[in-house]
Amino acid sequence: MLIVAATVAEITPLHAALKQRSNADGHLRRCTRGAHDVDVVTTGVGMVATAAWSSRALTMNDYDLALNLGVCGSFDPEIPTGAVVHVV
Repeated sequence: MLIVAATVAEITPLHAALKQRSNADGHLRRCTRGAHDVDVVTTGVGMVATAAWSSRALTMNDYDLALNLGVCGSFDPEIPTGAVVHVV
């Protein structure tokens, strides 16, 4: 499984439930949860960083599931902080 987030702070509760096996590089941490291998990628803020680091992880490993988790954001000042939106 691959979990992608911009910052560690966004997934701290989740990361606390994982047992870290190694820190493969500055962005990728290899963890386990029970019998499951879980790689956690922290990409840094922005869609370009997310695309680059996610692509790197996806080309170097085979995953059954990949999740992009986090708080997200918007460039639209009309959307108030904390608003829930459905992007289509």
